[in-house]
Amino acid sequence: MPAAFAVASRHPGDPWRACLMAARLGGDTDTVGAMAGAVAGACAGAGALPAGSVERIEKVNGLGLAAAGPWAARAEDVALTLETGTV
Repeated sequence: MPAAFAVASRHPGDPWRACLMAARLGGDTDTVGAMAGAVAGACAGAGALPAGSVERIEKVNGLGLAAAGPWAARAEDVALTLETGTV
């Protein structure tokens, strides 16, 4: 947590830069990057992310976040889990 907050405090308005900085730290970069990016993203909003990069992430991971809104995919997963009782 301290590393993630340190990174986010260096780039509070730029979640992309926060993720890049975290990736360059070494160690548990995926966790630190996810937390730092989330904190910086909460401060700056999704509009602060580079559009081309968001499109690439969506394509590579088979996501449709831009079309459905950032929480729609997760909400559908939670609803399905509640209906079926499976994880």
